[in-house]
Amino acid sequence: MSTEKSAFPDNPPPPYSEPGAATGSYQQPPMMTLPQQQQQQQQQQFVTAVTMAPSGTVLMFPREPTLLTCQFCRATVTTTVEMVNGDATQRAVLILCLLFGVIGALIPLCMDSTKDAVHKCPNCNVVVGMNAGQFC
Repeated sequence: MSTEKSAFPDNPPPPYSEPGAATGSYQQPPMMTLPQQQQQQQQQQFVTAVTMAPSGTVLMFPREPTLLTCQFCRATVTTTVEMVNGDATQRAVLILCLLFGVIGALIPLCMDSTKDAVHKCPNCNVVVGMNAGQFC
C-alpha cells in the first residue's frame, strides 16, 4: 500500500462570506489623490449622455449676444453672434442691382441690418438661434 496524499481533502473548505459582512462593519474606499480624483471626474464626463433637442428647432433671438443655457451642452453661456448673408441680403442685392447696377448691389453686403444674426454656443459651436435680417 502506498501512502499517497489525496488531491481532495476529506474536509470541504469553509463557506465563502463577504469581507466585513460577518462583523457588519463598513469598509471605506481607498483614499485618492487629487490627480486621481480629477482623472475619475474626467472619465465620468465622457460617460454622460447628451439629450438633444428635436432637429429643426431654431429659436428667435435679438441681434446682440444673449445669456442662455445651451440646449445641447447644458452650459450657461453668452452666445456669440455671427452676421451672415441671408434672404433679406439677397433680395436687397437683387433690387439694388436692378435699380443702380453693380455698385448699388454691393451696398447690402456691407450692412449688418440686412444680414442674419446667427447665435452659436461658444462651448460646443452649435447654432442655438437666429434673427433674420430685414430689408425695408
